[in-house]
Amino acid sequence: SFLNKKVEVIYLPHSPLLKFNTPIYYNRVICHSVNEIEERRQWLAGQGISDVEFTLMENNISIGSGTGILIKPEDKVAEIEKFIKEIQGDLYLRPHPMMSNTMKWKNLSKKLNISFSDPMSETTEQFLSKIQIVIGRISGMHKEILDLGGSAYIVSPKVFTDNYDISSQNNAIIINSWEEAAERHNSYRI
Repeated sequence: SFLNKKVEVIYLPHSPLLKFNTPIYYNRVICHSVNEIEERRQWLAGQGISDVEFTLMENNISIGSGTGILIKPEDKVAEIEKFIKEIQGDLYLRPHPMMSNTMKWKNLSKKLNISFSDPMSETTEQFLSKIQIVIGRISGMHKEILDLGGSAYIVSPKVFTDNYDISSQNNAIIINSWEEAAERHNSYRI
């Protein structure tokens, strides 16, 4: 019968390790880096779990030279438009995958003649291979670009919860506003 068979539950995380709401009921986890394996192993040990197997999924991503502008639901079109007009470079506008209405952002990218990265049709790996810097409110994408040797600007006007432990990394810069992000980005590219 089904109950007598060994069932293997495999967990393929869609983003880097969060310190909360992370499932723990699986036999195997597939990770993108050796660093992620170690982070998850330590986290699981803290939960009292030590019998999980790990598989490294080589992604061999080489980062590009562009700038990824990460959009979250609280971002306003006018503010982002002003930001984009103030910076130079190869720009990619990418809304968070949980946002259902991306048309206004697609239209903005057309209006300003910059690239649009649709998270429903372009994988994280495809996006990361085009950029070396991400700018936006904190997300798993910041952690991923930092793990690949890129830079991350975290736009946070107030204290934020750093569930990815990003702020401890050298190439992570916490800034107060999109305006400050433009100033930092332009001075970085000189």
